Amino acid sequence: MITIAALLLALQGGNIDGAGITGSLLQQLGQDKFDVVPGYSGSVQLLALNNDVKGLDDLRVRQAINYAIDIPEIIDTAFYGYGEPSGSPLIPALTAAYETALKNPYSVDVERARRLLTEAGYGNGFALEITVPSNYTMHVDTAQVIVNQLAKVGVNATIKLVDWATWLSDVYDVYTGRKYEATIISLDANTVSPRSFLSRYRSDAGSNFINFRNAAFDRVYDSICTETDDTVRAALYREAQRIISDNAAGVYIQDIIGFKVFPKGRFAGAVNYPLYVIDFSGVYSNTALSR
Repeated sequence: MITIAALLLALQGGNIDGAGITGSLLQQLGQDKFDVVPGYSGSVQLLALNNDVKGLDDLRVRQAINYAIDIPEIIDTAFYGYGEPSGSPLIPALTAAYETALKNPYSVDVERARRLLTEAGYGNGFALEITVPSNYTMHVDTAQVIVNQLAKVGVNATIKLVDWATWLSDVYDVYTGRKYEATIISLDANTVSPRSFLSRYRSDAGSNFINFRNAAFDRVYDSICTETDDTVRAALYREAQRIISDNAAGVYIQDIIGFKVFPKGRFAGAVNYPLYVIDFSGVYSNTALSR
């Protein structure tokens, strides 16, 4: 696997024709020498909170964390200013079902966050370990911003970097996992549908590594599965999102965004697919056409 340093050197030296990179790497490259194509991934980046862990099993604590986190600052710092807050477990592109009121459900309020922590018995703060898969630079960058933000309300957050295999076994796996407090990850769905994005939040879902359990959500989700009227189903989707947000299952940041970069003026035709890879089938050389 190519290292980040090698990737940057290859791009800067002209040894490769393009690459997919994150916001922090984009800053290192400099946009004056590269054409940049931003692209959403179709997956929701979030700070997932293990709702079964002591402290995080208290709604007030989870809400305090939400009030402490400045999502626009994350986007500005870790994603070079590209992207829009989502506040929902659904990607905003699912416009018929997305609850637009969740664009900013927990505006930054340090005093309110401190007050909630005090009410929950954590007036002197508490420690929080954030497990992050080290192979995803954008999640590591996000974690670094969040650590500084949480410190302002008295939460001493630390980052635990793990490889992908360890993340899957210790965090995600239904049999061996759930041994974590918080994690930063991007969640996609089996199909790009509201129902698929929401399915992991049902209490008995095997993919419910957040350990979110809410009877009202389960009832709404079960109604979604049997409802045939599109208008009614869309309203149920929005209600389900509000339940997850009101119960602060996690901190929902954005439909995560990455960047495709090409040497300035050399190529065109890159398509902004919601994928981490570059589809070179439609990319053509401007140099070749000019000959």
